[in-house]
Amino acid sequence: MSNKPLCACHDGESPCAFHRAYQVTGRLGKGGMGAVYQARQRSTGRNVAIKFMLHTGCADDRARFDAETRALVALQHPHVLSIVDAGCIGDRPYLVTELMSGGTLRARMPPGQRQSPGFACETIGQVLSGLAACHRAGIVHRDVKPENI
Repeated sequence: MSNKPLCACHDGESPCAFHRAYQVTGRLGKGGMGAVYQARQRSTGRNVAIKFMLHTGCADDRARFDAETRALVALQHPHVLSIVDAGCIGDRPYLVTELMSGGTLRARMPPGQRQSPGFACETIGQVLSGLAACHRAGIVHRDVKPENI
């Protein structure tokens, strides 16, 4: 995890509502629009993933993030992550989702190792099913790759 705190409150004495709710345990990845952290939800003890929007200065990006968050909250599908929570730390919006076990598709596909046709067909079917549900809800993923599956 980065040494940079997620918010100014993180002085160890008076944590903000976010840090009272979540204990960030590590960084999972970083993309063009956001950084994703693993955390523990204090009220339930479950592990979650938290995506923070990196660039908050663009009103269009922020509006898209907010609209997609609202659409995802309403979306229930076995091949789409469930939303646990959403909010802001200052001007940085975040989205909390369930944390999937088993790692990414990239981690399950070592370089040079061929996958069976059955594995490929099952995986593609699940991905397309989830993407179709998102598209019906008006959501465009914009970053479909093995690291995000």
